[in-house]
Amino acid sequence: MIRVNNTYIVTCKRKAFAEIWLMKKFILLLIPIALSITSFAQIDSLSKFAYLIYSPFEDSLVKGTCFFTKVKNKTYLITANHVLTGNDPMTFKKFHRQLKPWVRIKSSYSKQDTFLGVELCKDTLLSHYYDKPDLAIIEFKNPEKFDINYINGFFEYQNSQHIRQPSSIVAVGYGGSKEFKNPDSLFLIEPEFLIGVINTDINRKDIFQHPTGYDRINYLADSVLITTNSMHGFSGCPAFLFYDNKPPIFGGVVIGQAGYSAIIVRPEFIYKELIRVSGRKRIK
Repeated sequence: MIRVNNTYIVTCKRKAFAEIWLMKKFILLLIPIALSITSFAQIDSLSKFAYLIYSPFEDSLVKGTCFFTKVKNKTYLITANHVLTGNDPMTFKKFHRQLKPWVRIKSSYSKQDTFLGVELCKDTLLSHYYDKPDLAIIEFKNPEKFDINYINGFFEYQNSQHIRQPSSIVAVGYGGSKEFKNPDSLFLIEPEFLIGVINTDINRKDIFQHPTGYDRINYLADSVLITTNSMHGFSGCPAFLFYDNKPPIFGGVVIGQAGYSAIIVRPEFIYKELIRVSGRKRIK
């Protein structure tokens, strides 16, 4: 889904974290990315916030990524709209005939991974990514039955309309092959990382143009390091903005690509949608 722009392309399967650690230490000598070696333990800890979501399609399975947040006493699943509907957010046409999506999540009782069907609501509609966010937020029932890692701790609501320029960006999702046929492999797939930079002002809202004007909803990020052999499956995954000597903050939702860059829904639109869906005046 996302290619590397004007620098090295690194591909590998995420195996033991120690192997990735050593590889990244070597790569960081070669590429201009503002992350210290000590940041990788923090980056790896972000993997617990990404959840595998998939849909059956003909004789194979198509996967994406989702994550969870909580507003008061309700839990919400967040992903890209097209991950659930199978609709192309640009052309309004079907990628494929989508069946009921399923999310991989750990039972709080058995402590084992299980798959739970996602009930689509009327709000899960066809969307055009520059008219409104390619975003789906669905209430998740009976969250107490599952071990859920909520992303709320990374939210920064107050300054969401004017984000501090980050030194780097990290997205965590279930990259790799877009389609696969062996259902047993669903229990073996591990999250992957996309580490990149934002070469333009993150608050600039005229980066690329579409037929009816400039995109005001999304921003672009260039990938400089990937830890997977394919970028398919990152749609719907959370992005995190990193700062020198400061904790990371939530950076939005990856929904696709534009040329060599990732398209990411701005955090302010996720917050606005959460307020709308939850019916509350604020989400904190």
